[in-house]
Amino acid sequence: MHHRPGILILYAGLVLAAALAACATYPTAVSPVPQDIPTCAADYPPDAVFAARAIFAAMQGRDLRGATIDQQTAAGLVGDFAFPGFHIDAHRLLEYRAREDGPTGRYASGIVSLRDAHGRSARFMYSALYDADRDGLRIDAAETSAVYTHSPAVRVMLVPDDHLPAENALPDSWDELFTLFEGLDAMPAGGITAASQLEGHHLAIFVMDRTPAGADVALTIDIADIIRLDPAVTLSREQYRDFYGWRVAVLRPLPRRMASLSEAPPCAD
Repeated sequence: MHHRPGILILYAGLVLAAALAACATYPTAVSPVPQDIPTCAADYPPDAVFAARAIFAAMQGRDLRGATIDQQTAAGLVGDFAFPGFHIDAHRLLEYRAREDGPTGRYASGIVSLRDAHGRSARFMYSALYDADRDGLRIDAAETSAVYTHSPAVRVMLVPDDHLPAENALPDSWDELFTLFEGLDAMPAGGITAASQLEGHHLAIFVMDRTPAGADVALTIDIADIIRLDPAVTLSREQYRDFYGWRVAVLRPLPRRMASLSEAPPCAD
């Protein structure tokens, strides 16, 4: 059986060329300014989408091919938490217009939603001044600020008392703590519907949305057969652990402590 190496080499070369072309996905020019911001994210100007990606990459302390960020600007984007394991889940473009400080370039602002593999989420608002040429996007200035939801999502796990680890044996990282309690979770498929289901258990409560440091966290009752003597119980700081804004509490359920979570003061949505 005779092979035709020339054809195989040509085919391999075509595959490699296609792969290289797929990698070169950074913008080399800014888009025309639309009359209105598109309602569909798929129709956003590609340079604005790429600018948001570049800013998030800088927040994670990494470079994004095709993006150059002013060194001082990049340093200012790195906070106390670098969002390891997070990816961009959604992007809402708020503004897109010509720069006022030069004949070319764009100003863009928007809100980026982040998520990790566990469903933990965060949001930030950004603004950026940038230009683009054949070498990619050049960001001259950028700022970010955290955005918090009024009603953070909560994951409640029902942990049997005899499986509950000792306090000094609990992991120090959010990821390890979540994985540990997820493996111990005995929550019924239909959730908790009667107070009797709480007997012999603790509740592991994970606030899945990032919350501001000064916010109060309260549990409210939603079990029909528990007398509502106190509809909302504020957790003291001694009752939860704060992992860069993601709260975790392990509680023995009492008749006034169960189900959803609210926070105060109100935050920007």
